[in-house]
Amino acid sequence: MWSDESTFTQFQQNRCSRVWREPEDKWKPSCIAATVKHSPSRMHWGCFSRQGLGSIVPLTGTATGASHVEILRKYVKPTMRRVFPNGDGWF
Repeated sequence: MWSDESTFTQFQQNRCSRVWREPEDKWKPSCIAATVKHSPSRMHWGCFSRQGLGSIVPLTGTATGASHVEILRKYVKPTMRRVFPNGDGWF
């Protein structure tokens, strides 16, 4: 079982996008992407394995050792029991 966390933003930020277009299409809406200075974002944690998926958990506040232990207790242990009922899984 692997786990990872990722931050998702509502709007694209600080990334260069390339659009293939003809010069006369420069201002067509299909060639323009909206940007926002401070896009809302949210961090999520999840776990997965070849045998199955765990929960996707929205994270709030700052990630700390204590919050990580809480995630392990609340989500990893039950998922490991469900996905590997024989106790032969590795995290």
